This record gives sequence, structure tokens and C-alpha cells, in this order.
Amino acid sequence: MADRGRARGVVATAVALVAALVLTGCVTLPREGPVEEGPAQVAADPAPRIIPDGPQENAAPDAVVRGWLTASAAFDDDYSVARSFLTAPAASSWRPGGRVVVVATGGLEVREVAAGPGRGDGATEPTAGERRTVTVRAPLLGVVDDRGRWTSAEPRTPYTVDVTVVRVSGAWRITELPDEVVVSRNFFDQQYGAFQLQHLSPDGRALVPETRWFPQRQATATLLVSELLSTGDRSAWLADAVSTAFPVGTTLLSDPPAVPVEGTTAVVDLSAEARTAPPEQRLLMQAQVTATLRGVPGVTDVRLAAEGSALTLPPGTADVLDDPVVTGTPVVVEGGRLARLDGEGVEILGGVPDLAGRRPRLPAVAGDVLAVLVDDRTGMVVVRLPRDAATVPDGTAAGAAGGALEVVTPGTDLVGPSVDRFGWAWTARSGAGDDAGLVAADADGDVAKVDAPWLADRRVHALQVSRDGARVAVLSTDAAGTPGTVQLRVAGVERSPGGSPARVEVAGDPLPGLVDALDVTWVDGQTVAVLGRVRGQDGADPDSRLRLLEVAVDGSVVRSTDVPQDAVRVTSAKGRSTVLLETAGGLLQRSGGSFVPRPGAAGVDASFPG
Repeated sequence: MADRGRARGVVATAVALVAALVLTGCVTLPREGPVEEGPAQVAADPAPRIIPDGPQENAAPDAVVRGWLTASAAFDDDYSVARSFLTAPAASSWRPGGRVVVVATGGLEVREVAAGPGRGDGATEPTAGERRTVTVRAPLLGVVDDRGRWTSAEPRTPYTVDVTVVRVSGAWRITELPDEVVVSRNFFDQQYGAFQLQHLSPDGRALVPETRWFPQRQATATLLVSELLSTGDRSAWLADAVSTAFPVGTTLLSDPPAVPVEGTTAVVDLSAEARTAPPEQRLLMQAQVTATLRGVPGVTDVRLAAEGSALTLPPGTADVLDDPVVTGTPVVVEGGRLARLDGEGVEILGGVPDLAGRRPRLPAVAGDVLAVLVDDRTGMVVVRLPRDAATVPDGTAAGAAGGALEVVTPGTDLVGPSVDRFGWAWTARSGAGDDAGLVAADADGDVAKVDAPWLADRRVHALQVSRDGARVAVLSTDAAGTPGTVQLRVAGVERSPGGSPARVEVAGDPLPGLVDALDVTWVDGQTVAVLGRVRGQDGADPDSRLRLLEVAVDGSVVRSTDVPQDAVRVTSAKGRSTVLLETAGGLLQRSGGSFVPRPGAAGVDASFPG
């Protein structure tokens, strides 16, 4: 526990040292300075250094608060300039690393609540010890906690905080303020980066990303590795869905923790526990750290050490899925038969039991397992395909041919299935009681009820499991399907030792403005796409236009694209360019900022593998 506490403290302290950004006011960017020798090939910090002004003579209370907000952008010397706007006790106690509040660019208001004597009438000077209140208001977008985790705000949520100033030695100084930093979205995007902590799936076969927002500086390597090793403090929704290759108790060796960058190599020196890992496990440790430090400025390589000496690794790299590429083509229903879509048309899938007369709908495939709804969505068939019939994502093994037609999951109005990399086909049953909710089945006829307490009073409308198998995206409404009750949730998947899904733990709401949704798909390991509608700019009335909403799993980024209003389904391989839309007029593919007909497309219910 002491080691985990130390790691958490280091993260909070480091965030505090570099967390703040400019909201408003004047700052200076350095244009010149001494030439210093240093290690070759070390990348410069991508974010510009900010040099703010200190308190101005005769500044009014609201001007002092504005100056403090601006100066909070300067992280040098533990916010020394920002602290100069505070009284001595407040400067000593202020802890800006508690959280980062991100507000809309523009719309910031800083206003004194009541002017009081000596303000504006020119008749009375303020007296020593006199206190004033200044209110800061802005539209709230989200909050980043001291671990780098983003939480989205409901649309049109106001951020309001009162700051107290006091007259000290003939000047106004801040005496009461929150332990946080308030930043605009523009400066947040310039100074912060979305980094991915790369957890390991419990079977050791896939990396599972979790987004954390940290300043884009080389010190970020220390923050990320510290968080990666703090396994006891994982985000609750992922805690039982992921694992780690690092032996229990492994920490960074130095105190305080540090990951120095030598040239372009991050040196990760670990405690003695790291040496207890067998060779293959060390490769997984290397894979986790290397993938986690991708994108850190100036870091292109990683060297693991333990107690100051290099950690011996076997040749090669770990065989793990890392946001795998989908190499197969979409599966469709064409004329009541299952087919796959290629560049020239459709090719009927071989090795599939005869579904004539069973009205197949909404097929899904991963590896050698195919699932499809039949009989007006009252049953799900799961079969194992011959090797040459399956369209296979990279890293997913195909099995032997076989499989007979068998409805393994009866139900009412079943949700379109999603097949995970373990060969389990997920769907959801409507209704009430023990039979309702999430369920999964495999090609051997085994059925698993998936525990999801957060869906107890809700109805699932669409779902898809991520290609790492550790997360699932779910669209649901209340039990009656009431308009305006739709929610998007991404949940961590807890599995039994044999790989069957057992329970899903929900995360926060990544898209709180959603009011209607038709379908959801994974675009990559950090992004899901929703075909839906969101609230209008006034925050009250729904935006009537259907849009493609590409949403970061944590909700920190949402991209909106206009789509044809008759679109009904969406599917994607990997990357925004692979997104396909199904409309009444056929299948559309992305072309720049719009969607155009896909050449040779035929059939309905297109679904990429995985």
C-alpha cells in the first residue's frame, strides 16, 4: 500500500506542476535565450512555454482574479507567478493539481459580485482587510482528475466558482480559491495529450488501452509508467477486465519515481520484484511499457532495468494484439443467404448451414465463428465456419470446419450479435425477468448469462464488443424504450477462467447529450461511432438531424459528421476511413467529409469481422 500511495502522490504532484493553461489575459512566449549543450535527438516540448505577468499596480479585484487565471498557465517554479496573486497563507496552501476544469473557449465571465465602497465612485478608498467576492463563470465541458481521467459534463452545464479577495498592503490579493485549475478547451488541446495506459487482457493475448490526459512533456513518461504500475488503483470499470504482466509490488526504483529519457530511449528502472518475472512475461512487460509510452515527446524506444541493471529479455517481441487491423471484408445478407462483400460484388459464404426460409438478419463474424439472427429476430444461430469461409482479423485464430443449424439463444426482438475474439456471440433479450438482458453463446451450444446490474431496468438496442475482448459498447433506453432515455455506455468485461463473459462493469457517460441512437460500432481501440442525434446548442431541444458521432471512450473528444437521414446501421474495420453506413439506398463508404455509394455493394446488414 505504501508503494501505491507513493505513486499516486507523485502523479498528483507532477500534474500540479504542469497542469494549468491560459484562459484569458496577456502572456509572453520566449523568443530567445541561452544556447545550451544537451543530449542529441531530444525532442523539444511540443507545447509553448508561457511567461505570464505578475500582479499589476492598482488592479481591481476582478482584474486580480483574471491575472491569476492567466498566470496559472505558468508551471515553472511551482506556479510562482500565479501564487503572487494570492495572500501568503493562500499561496502556501493552494494545491492546483487537484483537478483540471475544462471550459468552453469563449464565454468566460469574471465579475465582482458587489463593487463595494471605493470601487467606481472615486469617493472612498478600500480599507485594509476589506474582502470582496469575484465570481468566475463559463460553460463546463469536462473535468480531469488527478489521475488524468476525463469526465464529461452534461450539455450546457455551467461552471461557477466564487473567489474571495482581500485588501493587503494597499493591493487586492486572493485569499480563498479552489484547489483546481480552470482552462479553456483550446489551450487544453494545445498543452495536453491523450495518452493510452496499455493494460493486459487476463489471458495475456491483447493490450487494452485506457485514455489518460497529461501534459505533453517528457516528464509525462514518469506519470504514465507510475500509473501503469499502480494496479491497485485502476479505474473501477476496468479493474476486473484487465491484468498486468508486472509482478505484484513492482514499482519504479527511484524515490521520487522517475523515468529518465536518454537520447530517445526511456529508461524504466524497476524494483527487485521485476526480476521474478519469467522471460516470456518480461516480453509482455516490455510490450505494455512500449505501447504506453507511444506518443510521449522525444521517446522512440524503451529499456527495462531492475535495481539499476538491464533486465534480460529473450529475443523477439511479445505476441499480443495491439489495436488489431481487420483484414476481412464485411459479411452481408444477400437474397436470404450469408455472403461477404468484396470489391466487385458479393461472394456467398461456404460452409454455412442452410438458412432458407429462416429470414437471417444482422450477421456477425470473428475468426471462425459466425452468428446470425433468424426467425424474425427470435433466435440466434452460432456456427463454426471452415477456414476458407471466415474473414479473419489479424491475430484471431481460425478453427476447423463444422457446425449445424441450431438456435442456441431464443428470445424476443434480439439485438444484432457481436462475436468476440474468444468465439462468444453476444446479444440481448428484451422483456423482464431472468431471461432478459445480455447473453452470449458459442458454437458448441454453451450459453452464458452476462451479469449487468446497471441494465436491470433498461432495454438494450445495440452492442459491440471491442476487438481486444475486454470492453463492450452498449446502447440502451429505459425498459419502455421512451424517447430521450437513450444512453451510450462502455463497460469492462470480466470473464471466467475459460473465457466466457461473466459480468460487465460500466464506466461513466461518454456522450451525455445523446437523445436518440440507432447503432454503435468500434472505430479503433479508443473510439466508438454512434449513429444518432444529440441535443441542440441550447441544451434543451434535440437536434433533429441524424449524425455519425465518433466518440472517445472516455468522452473527451466527439466528432460529428452529417449523414444521410435514412441511414440505419454503421460498421467499421479500423480507422475513420473504413466506416460504412447502410441506408435505404444501399451501402455508403466514407469519402473525405461525406459518404458516397460503395462500388459493387449489395445485400443488407453489413458487418465487418470482429
